[in-house]
Amino acid sequence: MLTAAQQKVKRELEELQTNALFHSDSEAVPPAEGHSLKKWVYLTIGFIGFMFISFFLTIELLTSNHERLTSYLSIEQNYYRQSEKLLNVSIEQSSTDMEKAKANHTLLLKRLNALETPSSLKAHKKELRDAMEQRLDILTYLTSVKNKDSLMLNKKLMELHIKEELAMDSLLEVLAQEKIKYVMKNDGTINYWVDDKKYTY
Repeated sequence: MLTAAQQKVKRELEELQTNALFHSDSEAVPPAEGHSLKKWVYLTIGFIGFMFISFFLTIELLTSNHERLTSYLSIEQNYYRQSEKLLNVSIEQSSTDMEKAKANHTLLLKRLNALETPSSLKAHKKELRDAMEQRLDILTYLTSVKNKDSLMLNKKLMELHIKEELAMDSLLEVLAQEKIKYVMKNDGTINYWVDDKKYTY
C-alpha cells in the first residue's frame, strides 16, 4: 500500500495527465508554415514592386537630368560663341567700336552668371566664366590703349587659350561622369549624344 505522500504524488500526476490531454484536444495549434509562406510571398512582391518603381524613377531622373544638361549647354554655348566672335572682330578690325563690344560682352557675362546651372556643371561654368572674364579683360585692354602692344596682347591671348582649354576639359569630365557619349574633333568642337540625338558644342 502507498503512503500518504506517495498517494498525493500519484494524484497530482494523474491530474497533470488529464489536464494535458484536455488542453491538447481543445486547443489546436495552427501550422507555422502557412504564415511563413504568406510572409515570404508578401515580402517578395513588395521587393519586386520597390525595384520596379526605383528603376522607372531612376530612368526618369536621368532623362530629365540629361535634358536639363543639354538645354543649359546650348544656351551657354550661344553666349560663349557670341563672346568669342566679339573678341575676334575686335582684335582683327581696328575700326570696331570697342566700348560697344565691351558693353555687349559684359551683358553676355551677366547672362551667363544668371543662367540656372545643373549641379553637375557648376565647376564647368566657373571655368567657362573665367575664360569669358579673360576675354573681357582683353577687350578692356584694347579699349584703354591706342597702340596695341603685341607682346602684351599675345600674353593675354595665351592666358585665354589656357582658360578655354580648362573649360573644355571640365566639360569633357562632366560628359564622362554623366555617361554621355562624346567625340572631340580636331577643330576643338565636341559632338555628344543624348537619347540618340546629336549635339555639337
